[in-house]
Formats: sequence, C-alpha cells, structure tokens
Amino acid sequence: MSSTHRQRARRLGLAALGILGWLSVWVTFFRKSVFSDSLPLFRDGANLYYPLWLLIRDQVHAGGWPWWNPYLVLGTPLAAEGIAGLFYPGIVIFLLPLPYRWCYLLFLLGHMALAGWGAFKLARRIGVSPLAACWAALAYPFSGYLLFQIYNPIYLISGAWLPFALAGLFELLFVRQPNVPDPRGSASPRSELLWSAGMTARDLRRATRPLLESAVSLAMMCLGGDPQTAYHCGLVALVTWLVRGAIDLRNLRAHGMEMKVAWMACICSAGVKLLLMSVLAFLLAAVQLVPTALYASRSDRALLAGGTNQIEEPTIDPVGCPNFEPSSQDTRWWQKVAEREMHSYYRSIYDFSTPLYRWIEYLWPNFGGRPFPYHTRWMTAVVEEGRWWVPTLYQGIMTAFLAILAAKMFFQSKAANRLRSHRATGNQLPPSSFTCSTPDELPSVTDSPRAIGRVWLTWMGGLAAVAALGWYGPAGVLTEVVRMSTGCDLSQAGLLPPAGGVYWLLVHCLPRYALFRYPSKWLVFSALALAILAALGLDEIQRDRGLAKRLVRHLLVAGGIVTLAGVVLVAAFHQGQWWSGAADDVLFGPFQRELAARETVATAISLLAVIAAVAVAVRWFPASFWPIAFLAVLAVDLVLHNGWLVVAVRPPEVSRLPTSSRIPRRFWEPWCVYPSQWSTHASPNRLQEICDWEYATGAFRWGMLRGEAPLENYGTFLPAEQAVLLSLLRAWRFQSGEATPPPSWLAQLGVGLGAPTSPHHDGSPTSSGFAATADETSWVEVTHDWEPFPAQHASLADTWERIATIQFPGGQPRAQNDTHRVEWHGLDTKEIPINRPRLGHLSQTESSEFANILRYQPGKIEMRVRLLHAGLVILREGADPGWRVAVRSGEGRDAFACHPLRVDGVFMGLFLSPGDWLLTWTYHPPGLAFGAALSVCGWSLVWGMALFSPIARVVSRRTRKNLAPGTESPGTLKRAGE
Repeated sequence: MSSTHRQRARRLGLAALGILGWLSVWVTFFRKSVFSDSLPLFRDGANLYYPLWLLIRDQVHAGGWPWWNPYLVLGTPLAAEGIAGLFYPGIVIFLLPLPYRWCYLLFLLGHMALAGWGAFKLARRIGVSPLAACWAALAYPFSGYLLFQIYNPIYLISGAWLPFALAGLFELLFVRQPNVPDPRGSASPRSELLWSAGMTARDLRRATRPLLESAVSLAMMCLGGDPQTAYHCGLVALVTWLVRGAIDLRNLRAHGMEMKVAWMACICSAGVKLLLMSVLAFLLAAVQLVPTALYASRSDRALLAGGTNQIEEPTIDPVGCPNFEPSSQDTRWWQKVAEREMHSYYRSIYDFSTPLYRWIEYLWPNFGGRPFPYHTRWMTAVVEEGRWWVPTLYQGIMTAFLAILAAKMFFQSKAANRLRSHRATGNQLPPSSFTCSTPDELPSVTDSPRAIGRVWLTWMGGLAAVAALGWYGPAGVLTEVVRMSTGCDLSQAGLLPPAGGVYWLLVHCLPRYALFRYPSKWLVFSALALAILAALGLDEIQRDRGLAKRLVRHLLVAGGIVTLAGVVLVAAFHQGQWWSGAADDVLFGPFQRELAARETVATAISLLAVIAAVAVAVRWFPASFWPIAFLAVLAVDLVLHNGWLVVAVRPPEVSRLPTSSRIPRRFWEPWCVYPSQWSTHASPNRLQEICDWEYATGAFRWGMLRGEAPLENYGTFLPAEQAVLLSLLRAWRFQSGEATPPPSWLAQLGVGLGAPTSPHHDGSPTSSGFAATADETSWVEVTHDWEPFPAQHASLADTWERIATIQFPGGQPRAQNDTHRVEWHGLDTKEIPINRPRLGHLSQTESSEFANILRYQPGKIEMRVRLLHAGLVILREGADPGWRVAVRSGEGRDAFACHPLRVDGVFMGLFLSPGDWLLTWTYHPPGLAFGAALSVCGWSLVWGMALFSPIARVVSRRTRKNLAPGTESPGTLKRAGE
C-alpha cells in the first residue's frame, strides 16, 4: 500500500472514529428519549411548539392550508407568526408517515447533529486540524446554551445554522482577497474606477460558494423563526467590515498611501459581497419575512415599541398596575394603562438578561445551583435573580481554558512581538492587509486564517457576552454604588440600569431593533466562539508541550479553588440561616438545602476527576494521542455536568376532536395560574406534572388540539387591537377587584357559560370557570342596531383610544345591548341595491332572519344568511386585512367579493341587502404571494449561481490549456497565503 493510500485510510479511520464517538455522546444524552416513549419536553417546547406543529401536521394532512389560527385569543395569523416555521424546509419532517413523537425527536436530534457539523466546518475553515475541530463539534452542540434550546426549537434551528453563516462570512471578509495588478501610472479616475470594478467582478466569481453558504444559512434562520440571530449575523458582518477597513486605512496612511486604489478596491469588493449576501438572504426568506413584517407592523410589539426610545423616567411601576379610577368623567383612563404597558414592554425587552456573575459558570459547572427538577438554586438567597434563559453556560472546563489560551496566544504571537519591536525602534510596518515584495507584486492578506480567526472570534465572543448582560448595564452598577455610598437612588431620576450598555445602544440606535427581545440570545455567539477558540488552543498545545504543562497547572489551580469554595459553601449550608432567603419557586417548590450541599460536593469531586484525567494524559501519553484523550475527557465532562439538562417527559395522549369542522370553543380562564401547592411541595415528577397539567387545562397552545380557544392567551405577536383589549381587561379587573369579566360582555366576544371539553376520554368537564359551548348563536349575529365609527385616518397609535371607546365606554365593559360600532372606510363595503326583487311568500318560521355556519375550517368559513331588511352580519372572528368574503345570492346571482368591515374594534362584519345569501370567508396572509414570488426568484438565482460556478471553472480550465505558454493572464484571483 502506497503512502498516499495509507494516509487516506488513516483519515477515513479517524473520521469514522470521530463520527462514532460523537454519536455515542449524542445517544448518551438522549438515551431516555431514544429507548423509551418519552421526549425532552419543557417550557416552550412542551406547551408551544409540540402542540403547534402537531396542529400544522393535522391541518396539512386534512388537505388545508395552515394560514390562520382561530385558537389564540380571538383568532390570529398563523403563517405570518414566524415561530410556526411553516416555510422552513426542515418542517417536512413532521409530515413524514411516522408517529408524531418520532418526528419531533428526529427534528431535535437532526439539528443537534447539524450544529456539530457546522462547528466542525467553521473550525476547519479557520485552519484548525481535523482532530482539534472535533472539539468544536462536541463542545458547541452540547454546551449548556445550545443543548437547552431543545426546549425552544426555533433557537436550536438558528444555533445549528449559525456556524455555516459565520464560515461563509469569514471567507468573504478575510480569506478570499482580490489579487490583480495595480494600474501603475494611470492618473485617470475613470480608469481606476474601471479597474476596481473589474477586480470586484473577478472576486465575486470566486466568492460564489461562501456567498451562497452565508445567504442560505441566514435565510434558514429567518424561515426557522429566529430573524433576530440573522440580524445579529448581519451586524457582526457590518462591524467586521468597518473595523477591517479602518485598520487597513490606518496602516495605509502609515505606509504613505502608495496603494490607495488597491485598498479602495478591496474594501469595496468586500462591501459588495456583503450587500449581495444580504439581498440574497432576504430574497430566499421573503416568503416568511414579508408576511411577518406586515403582521408585525400592526401587532402589539409595533404598538408598544414605538415609545421605547422616549422612555426616560418610569412614572409608574413597570410590573404593577396604575391607580386609575375609570368613570364616565375619566375618559382618558386608557392613557395610564397604555403608559403602564409601554413601560412593561420596555422592561420585557431586557428580560432574560445574563448577569456578570454567571460567567463563572464557564469554569464552575452549575454555579449557583440548579433550578430544576428540584429547587437547589442557592444563588437566589444571595441576589435577586431575574428570569433565566438557560440554567447553565458550562461547555467543559478544558474548553474555557483552551479558549483563554488561544485568545492569549494572539498577544504572544511572533507577529505581535514583531509589531512591538517595530514600534519600539520607530520603524514602520507595511499594512496588515497588503504586502509588496516588489513594486509590481499584488496585494494579499499576509496573516494566516488562524491568526485572523483567533482575533475575530475573541472579539466577537467577548462583545456578545457583554451584549447579553442586557439589563445589567453600566448605569445599574453606578446606581448601586451611589446608593450604597450616599443612599441616593439614581433610578428615581430616570437613570435606568441598562443605560450605557451594548444592548441598550442596540435598542436605541439600530432601526426596528426594539421589536426584538431578550439579550441572552447573544450568548450563542459566545458559545460558538468559545468552542472554536478551544479547538485552536488544542492545536497550540500539541505544538508546545510546555503550554500543556502550564494548562494542567492552571486547571489544578482552578479545581482547587472550586473545591475550596465548595467546602466553604457546604459548611455555610449547615451553619447559619442565610440560605433561608431563597424564595420558593412557583413550579419546583422550596429550596432544598441538603440536596444543594450534595450537588456542590458531587460537582467538586467530578471536576477534580476531570482535571486529574487531563493531567494523567499530559504526563503519561505522547502528544500525538492528546487530542483523542482530551476529547474523551470532554465527552465525559459534558455528560456529567450537562446531562441533567435533557429531561424525559411522556407526552400526553392527545384526544383531539375534528377541529377542522368545529367552531372553536372560546372560554375565559385566568392566564396560566399554576397550582399553589407546587410552590410549597417538591416532587421528583414535577416536570411530568407540569406537562400533564398544561394539557389538562388547555394552557398556552394545548387547547387548540381540542378546538378550545382561551380568551386570555399570548403569543409572539398579537394583533394590536386584541392585545389592547386584554390590557384594558386586566386593568379593569385589577381596579374593580372582579376575578371574572361580566358574562354579558364575554358573550359578545363569543364566550358562553359552561365547561370546556375535558381532555379525558370520559368527556367529564374540568374545573375551569367560564367556557364556551361554541354554538352558532355566539359566533355569528345579524343586527340592525349599528352606528358608524369614523376610521378614515385611523393609525396604530389610535388603537388604545379606539378600543377603549368601543369596548370600555366610560371605563366599564360595554353592555350587551350597546350599539355595534362599524369602522367606516367607505371603500371596504359593497352593497346589493335595496330595490332588488323581494323573496317570495315565506311562512312565519321562514320569514325570520338568521345566520347559520354551514362549514367551519381554520381560515375558511361558509355560512348562510337570510335578511328581511338590510342589516349587518357580524362574524366573531379576529379581524385582519387578509380576510376576504365572497357573497352569492341564494339563486346564484349577484356574486361579488370584498374585504369585510371591522366591527366593535376586533371582529368582522358585512352589510347585506334583504335576501338569502351564501357567504364564504377566506383568509390569505397579506404579502404571501409577493414574498413567495421573491423567494422563487431568490432560489432560482441560487441554483443558477451554484450551477454556473463549476461550469465556468471547467470552461476557464480548458481555455488556459489552449493558451500558448507564457500567455496566461496575470489578473487571476488567489486564496490568501497561496
């Protein structure tokens, strides 16, 4: 066997070994779900995505289009709600002829594997060896951050595609640089411009693959339901491009501006590539982005985010309720409610912020205790913690130290030493992006991809971690220092804690960024950067045994510190009562002191065992075996300290009713009030109890599988009118002390009295309060008592006043006999002439007016209406611009179609003349057709570029073969360092 064959066989063997090792870790984490009937269900994964995708699956199998969701409040768009991921290619997994449980599990496990492959590919793109790249493939998907996203799958999707997006960006910005001759002696600006344009065109031809890679990855994030991470990627690319241009310009000035044209061409080329990548990503995801953008523009987020930049001083408690007195004299009481909701939204933007002390979790597994399945979070007795996005950030103690080593190596590199020596002697260096051995040599990147990637990842990961601080900004630190030293509270003067922080700057400076929430979403960049930097560090210690020994010493010191701190903490648990300040958890009960002490001891022992294994490998194994030994230690470390994140919950046996042919049963129940005994009693099966209780009560999205629509519910977006209705209702309940709205007012919203259908097979009613026994009389109405409500110039800002005037006149819920308000636009109505032929002789029974629903499907409603006099037909379905109604007379004549009117602020209606009518209400997402057309163009362009590039290479190769020797064109493109 030749040496080439032996090397190939060795590479294949190592690849097979790496894949088998990764799969073994994969199976170890998810063994309870793979080998039993349970699933990793918790939080949003259990009560939102699992039932939502099951509903979409059922609707598609029934032959319908899942455009509309009638089971959320009064009915909301479904396809335009990005979290549904309706146009994400991976959603086809749920349409496979497999049990739904297996489809859901394959969806999660497939994206975990995709994240590992992406991390491996990004590490290799930066120049990491294959064995070291396996470190990134292990440390990133099984990190505390990404592993916990199995309970929030849309962020697992974006985390899986993020490495591919960054790999393409890295190659576009750093690796592929134009290398063409400078037009020496050409003083004409026109010739310089043409030369730059030609160079950019050549560079674009070679940059097709990374450009498509980044664009497709960003589009997958948007289609999967997380445009915020795609926005962050674009922000990283823009900042990197600007910083690179500024550094090169500084070096160019120091070099005498001799290569100004080449510098301008390189910067413009990179900018054009980023612009094309952004445009292409938008086109690919336009089928989702366009409907979502239109929906968001009329949603509660747009309504509340409009005033976040003007917030300076919270005049009311952001989490409390205003003290208003709704009365007939107080006609502006809704302004206080609007102010309270605006401040509440401003605070919710910074929910799930990550405080600075949690960075210790990168070195100390589960620092502060675990929040579930038992409440052992002792940190709650030390500080007042907010909502947590992930319970741990741990990625392995060696991952943290190797990453620190890799980041530190940049400042100890030969290039840095050479730079310091030149500065000390006063000599000038050539620009970092250009080098010219001879006057005619072409500009190229001199730094290796490893050195550039090390710097790039270090800054990106560090700034992302700082951005994740969110609410815990510089102003908060300053406020605490001043309060502790002088007793003065600066927050009373309007200085809010996030002021001056990175996330605060993003909210106030970037367009539409206030529509996004939760700073901890930035941590995915930190987790990925840490994993890749650790892979770089692993390569470094293979080259220098002294570095490995220093690493072991640092690990031993860290292990000693953790052990000492653990001993002190365990002693503190048994001495004193400081831990009594830990508040009871609403779900997981009181603080478990003994269990917290045992977990602390177990963590210290396991961490010392990991460090000892590393020390043994360094001491007794050859350097060539270190990567495999360290990878095995990392796998054990992650399983020991992050394995508890993967829970096993049996999904409920869903006894669904045929929702495609039934009117939703709308009911009233307070929003998600968990059993009070849970906060006082812990249980080993609490996670299973939470899932069963949420299903039994129809909380969150579970009710829609049985055709139930709780009136008080919340989603990612809500139509502004429905969100304002719920806000005013909450304020009225708080002020009046009433636990339940008046039944007559609920009846006007399609809510009747009775009990919702039980989730149990016996059909026994549950203990819910007011529920809908959904019938046609509560869903449709024919009325002649109406009055116009001027809405020609209505805007989103007028929503508060409009809904308060209609639904809460004088601060009280409207009475059942109040006149219906029709928002009159003039152009939205079309009436049959009143003098049309009258109906024939009708009996006393037939001569009564009625409106019956013939067929009900989500997004399509057919009804029959009979009117003796011109009147208004009201459909108690949420109004939206996507609804259209087709009207036909009983004889099949006088057919027309129009947009329905908005009635009572939240419903739909239509004016009809006397007669017998057949009405078909159909919903189509606004902007869907336009977005689909753009996406078709985008994907056609992608396939065209993907096919053109190899064809062009073949033609170019054949052309070069036909050229005479010495006639090759000097204007060729080369990779950096070639």
